[in-house]
Amino acid sequence: MEVKFKDKTTGLMHFNVMGRPGKIEEQYPDGSMQLFYLRPNGSLAKRQSFRKDKTLKSETLPALDNTAITTVYGADGKTVVRTEQQWQDGAVETVTFRQDGRTPELRYKTLDKEGNKATLTTYDEAGKVVTVENIERDGNNGSCGDPMCHECGGEMSISMTRYRADGSVWVKGQWNFSY
Repeated sequence: MEVKFKDKTTGLMHFNVMGRPGKIEEQYPDGSMQLFYLRPNGSLAKRQSFRKDKTLKSETLPALDNTAITTVYGADGKTVVRTEQQWQDGAVETVTFRQDGRTPELRYKTLDKEGNKATLTTYDEAGKVVTVENIERDGNNGSCGDPMCHECGGEMSISMTRYRADGSVWVKGQWNFSY
């Protein structure tokens, strides 16, 4: 089945032998496209996004623990630039990689859906942990919705641990900010 949208996007739905949707293609006016692969029950098995030169831009797969993992690729369509894992409760973990596509550069994980608790980890060129920062923001959103607003109050606490090359603790610090 083919669908043509006003914005010149074209959708093409492929059906399996049982007459159920199995794959959906979306082709955009700029030449990029997305493919959605569906399971027999209609749930998403995989989503792939392609650039206009047909290289793979990203791929999203459901994971076992009620999460979705998106892998973002570099211009060659093969080198991993970043992974993003999202839980149903809204928590997110993002890992960016160095140019080799395997060695982590930094990891940011929210521990709640509001992002009030998070951990930021940085890595050296070999992939060893350099710093770990635990960030906590006050959930006091006041009238404007910003926990760090000068008028509404709010607090933020950061505890940081920096490591030596051998993995031993070099320095620890704690910072508290409030208005």
